[in-house]
Amino acid sequence: MNGVRDVPSGSPVFIGLDLGTSGLKGIAIDSSGEILASARSDYPTHRPVAAASEQDPHDWTNAIANVVGELTASVPAAQWSGIGLSAMIPTMVVTDSVGRPMHSAVTWEDARAEDHGQRLRSFVGEQSIYEQTVFSGSMDGTCCRCTHVSPTRFPRCPHIS
Repeated sequence: MNGVRDVPSGSPVFIGLDLGTSGLKGIAIDSSGEILASARSDYPTHRPVAAASEQDPHDWTNAIANVVGELTASVPAAQWSGIGLSAMIPTMVVTDSVGRPMHSAVTWEDARAEDHGQRLRSFVGEQSIYEQTVFSGSMDGTCCRCTHVSPTRFPRCPHIS
């Protein structure tokens, strides 16, 4: 799927971007579902200790730039009618007050917080946690673990995405 695609003027083109566990996949389709272009950009998962699974959010933004650049080379962005996004969840990114990541993202594969999550769910109740945070499973414990292992840095984090 190389080269600029000839899409009739005014014909809608839709872009799909999927931020997956191992890479970003992108696709451009027309209104009939015909694939006009596709691209992929991989990024690493870091495992600094047992049960850890972390990624650098900057790798994601670089992958987006690469994939969007490839899609644009085939179908100019001026022809795009919409962009759909999907991403791996749950994955935690702690950001500063202007949205910059403060450290590596903790992905859904990370299992270091299981004990913290079990204690929190037994104390508060899983249904209560879900109703208040829409988290169930690993992210509730991940938030607790981060405050435990980094008590001076984590409280300064105004946003958890």
